Amino acid sequence: MGARVWTFGQVIGLALTGIATAAVISPAAHAETLADALRQALVSNPDLAALRADLRAQQESIVQARAANGWQVSAGANVGGVFSDPLNGREVLNAPVGVNVGAQLPIYTGGRNAAREEAARRGVDASLERYLASEQSTLLRVIDAYSNVRRDLDVLRIRENNIRVLTRQLEATRARFEVGEVTRTDIAQAEARLAGARAALAGAQSTVELSRAAFARVVGQPPGALDAPPPVTDLPASLDAAVARGLEAAPALRAAQAQIAAARAAVRLADSQFRPSASLSLSADGSISDLSDIDLQRSTGVSASARVSVPLFTSGLTRSGARQAREQETAARLRAAGAEQDVTQFVTNAWAGLQAARAVIAASREQVRAAEIALEGARNELEVGSRTTLEVLNQEQELLEARLSLANAERDAQVAAYQVLQAMGELSPERLGLVAERVDPARADALIARPFELTDDVARAFAPDPAAVEPVMVAEEAP
Repeated sequence: MGARVWTFGQVIGLALTGIATAAVISPAAHAETLADALRQALVSNPDLAALRADLRAQQESIVQARAANGWQVSAGANVGGVFSDPLNGREVLNAPVGVNVGAQLPIYTGGRNAAREEAARRGVDASLERYLASEQSTLLRVIDAYSNVRRDLDVLRIRENNIRVLTRQLEATRARFEVGEVTRTDIAQAEARLAGARAALAGAQSTVELSRAAFARVVGQPPGALDAPPPVTDLPASLDAAVARGLEAAPALRAAQAQIAAARAAVRLADSQFRPSASLSLSADGSISDLSDIDLQRSTGVSASARVSVPLFTSGLTRSGARQAREQETAARLRAAGAEQDVTQFVTNAWAGLQAARAVIAASREQVRAAEIALEGARNELEVGSRTTLEVLNQEQELLEARLSLANAERDAQVAAYQVLQAMGELSPERLGLVAERVDPARADALIARPFELTDDVARAFAPDPAAVEPVMVAEEAP
């Protein structure tokens, strides 16, 4: 079964379908799961949409480079006017009409056109990898925003519960004051702690609103009751394995490697300027002259010629271009080496962050468990007079801080796991189960199957909404 083919009109219709789909999403709609948020971001994020447009523009360079190998045809026409004969004074009407059609075909270019097309293809490869890197960065931003909202809502609930606990503590302190068990100092301590908790609650409410706004910015719609995201699976067993996977799949490194290939093609293009070139030219012209005093005159002509051009002396321009291309190839290789070091650093940092977050989670859970036991004991000892109100309040504060630390650690561990995926270049829609099929970044040729047609895997990759591809797909086999 060959690849399905998309006509130009179908591609335009697909784009309009995606735009309409995004437009009819209700402003009151909410993302409920992480997958919902990620899909919505892929559809509506304007930064990704702009990068897709840039990539489509870059793809046209392949068509333009390929066109240099084909016929170039042009046509022209001219019309004359009225002239007077200065010798005998009679006026002569001369209205000639001429038409010319010319065509030119490159026969031999010394490898110029082939090198130019290769450079264009490798440039598209690099642009596609940069797009994929930006896509993964956007997905990580969505994950970060999603996790922030969930954490801040947890923090808000913890602080609301703390308000309820401190309110009951204040009421109990006042009751004990009435029977003479405590002093006004104890009441003031409880009131001060409650007032501070209310201030912290106001800050938590503000933080939730800020997180919701950040979520809406990157996703395109406000969050709903966000479900717990699924755990990240298939992570490497060691840092060395993570680095190895990153060096194989990281889009930034693959883009740098594609730039090396493009630079090599640019060197071949510069070297081809030293070689001769040959082309075939065809021309046909005709004219009609309408004279006022003689019969109508017609003339036609057809010509063909072959032209060979040999560069002899360019005042150093050609050699300078060759040296420049080689230096640019050297720069591309050095940038690729730097990109490899960057990938190693990014993976190492993400891995260290994940291990630290996991350690903090374990410690925070133990801290919460111990703080709960200590608070329960402090409350019991307060009843028998061996603990003061301030000591109980301090123990409640320790439990609060432990719970807040646990909430932050769980958020950090969740994001850190996805950061490891992104550092390795594996935080892709396919890896997250968002799409079933997309273009293979290694096959830039598939991006330009024909000047006005698009294969279905490319359409799926760049459609505004992956779900909108299938309904309009035409089962037509590519020749």
